[in-house]
Amino acid sequence: MIRLLLIACLLPLPAFAERVMTADDFEAFATGKIMDYSQFGDVWGREEYLPNRRVRFSYRDDECREGSWYADGPQICFVYDDDGVPKCWTYYTDGKNVETLFEGDYERSEVTPTKEPLTCLGPDVGV
Repeated sequence: MIRLLLIACLLPLPAFAERVMTADDFEAFATGKIMDYSQFGDVWGREEYLPNRRVRFSYRDDECREGSWYADGPQICFVYDDDGVPKCWTYYTDGKNVETLFEGDYERSEVTPTKEPLTCLGPDVGV
């Protein structure tokens, strides 16, 4: 009996059942929604996913940036109209939750749909 317990302790634990989202998965998950991006419970950004892979993004309490997204291998890359530099992320799902990792980062962000509107501050907002 002790021998079986020792063997069981040495076996690897089952891996967290997650997979990388494809572009089709991501498009189905995000289009028509607004998503919060957060780490450790703190929302740091919000993005609205429009038809034709267009997006509108804002860091918390900042101006909105318009852009689009495309797939590059397993990554989803965003290009915003104001700078044109691709920002690539890998999205993961366990079938229920979605997390993302920015290219070169070590900490994932949670991605969750929200009913809150995208708030755009800045010079292009107003009457």
